[in-house]
Amino acid sequence: MKPLFFFFHKIIFLVILIGVHSFSVAQSSKTIKGKVVNDADASPIANCSVFIDNTSKGTTTNASGEFELANFSPGKYQIVVSSIGYETYTSLFSTSQLPLTLNIRLKQKTTGLSTVVVEPFLKDGWETWGQTFIENLIGTTEFASQCKILNKEVVRFRYSTKKELLTAVADEPIVIENKALGYIIKFKLEDFSADMDSHTSIYSGYPLFSDMPSKSFNQQLEWQKNRKDAYLGSIMHFVRCLYTGDITRGDQFNQEGFEIRKNMKVPNAEKLRVRQKYSADAQTKNDEFPEDSVRYFKKILKQPDSVGANVVLSSADLVTSNDDQGKEFFFTGKLSIIYRKRRKIDTDVQRSTIYLLTPAPVQIEENGYYNSPLEIFTMGNWARSQKLANLLPLDYWPKEE
Repeated sequence: MKPLFFFFHKIIFLVILIGVHSFSVAQSSKTIKGKVVNDADASPIANCSVFIDNTSKGTTTNASGEFELANFSPGKYQIVVSSIGYETYTSLFSTSQLPLTLNIRLKQKTTGLSTVVVEPFLKDGWETWGQTFIENLIGTTEFASQCKILNKEVVRFRYSTKKELLTAVADEPIVIENKALGYIIKFKLEDFSADMDSHTSIYSGYPLFSDMPSKSFNQQLEWQKNRKDAYLGSIMHFVRCLYTGDITRGDQFNQEGFEIRKNMKVPNAEKLRVRQKYSADAQTKNDEFPEDSVRYFKKILKQPDSVGANVVLSSADLVTSNDDQGKEFFFTGKLSIIYRKRRKIDTDVQRSTIYLLTPAPVQIEENGYYNSPLEIFTMGNWARSQKLANLLPLDYWPKEE
């Protein structure tokens, strides 16, 4: 799967380190190691980037093409292996499979299709399209203003005037400095396109997070506060709550602040009531009901048996456990996701809408991972906010206050 699949205006979009000494032996077995070689001649590939998608866990291969990553908290993850000139390798794994040893063969990128590309790369692409690229990749939120691409020269653009379509590629990871959240993000861009006519865009890629060095304790506190602000009400927060079943427990306002609603057909309660009260037998006895009541009863009985209603759903309505002890999220139509616990403005209600692009269950994990993000299409608040400026790694967990 390709994670972080985003739409502009209509978007489709985490490992606690145990430091206790008594757990060191158990954690040492939670490793994934391997060797990366060239598929053509089996020669080792050194300095190859190996990381766990959307986390802060990564490394590079040594001169022999070998690597090792350790200390995973329970869950499912995706390993990403990339090197300039080679196709990106990805593979899903579960911590229940660890320890793992992988033999990875990277295929060299082919250039055979380059001769059929109609639009050349733009000479001054960044000057023309850089801001559009930033707004669609990083976003336009408050935190986006504190983000900066450090190597914008690696991004190249094509633009089709006929299709009004902008595309971008980057052979190297895009390095983003996020001073609002205190992260350096290396983003392996896989795809980016923006339709200027429909005002929609889509991109996919693999982020690797690392903490920025802090200059003061106050700065650490500010990052901690901003990270929690980005987390609360996010897709990651929602998926984690969905997994644990702590969304709606019959209450309109639950502990986590989420509410799930769906417009759906429900039995026409008033028609059922009238049908019981004004039965066929009763209709022959006109003296039992006033004339205006009889007219009302007949009017209601002409209504359909079911009517539309905005129904509050629980996680039990949407989540099922599958055979391998995982959980799956599935629904039809559209869901309205309401979040009522914004930190900065308590009365601010965050509203998002989601639907599945294909009628297939989405696998969810306790850490907030879901497979596949390609299937979930979002609109509303999440369409605006869930971009790189507000993105958190899967190994982020908010601290209790």
